[in-house]
Amino acid sequence: MSLYDHEIRAKLSQPKEEKPMKALAIIKILYPVAKAIVEDVQAAKNPSSEGGKKVTKKEVQDIVFENLIEAIPAIEAIVKTL
Repeated sequence: MSLYDHEIRAKLSQPKEEKPMKALAIIKILYPVAKAIVEDVQAAKNPSSEGGKKVTKKEVQDIVFENLIEAIPAIEAIVKTL
């Protein structure tokens, strides 16, 4: 079970939240994902990385997808409680 799943389970065990709070919960999940995307792209641009300084559009898309897919179960858990 991922870190996101644990965080969501803890949130879901609390009393029902209002819709704005649900939106904030989703943003709290997406912030670390956005941060990871930036870090991964910067690492890919590092001259000592496998591809060197140039990162292709496909590589960027793969980085974004791989990071976002980890957050999907946590976001689904919030949406189910709406």
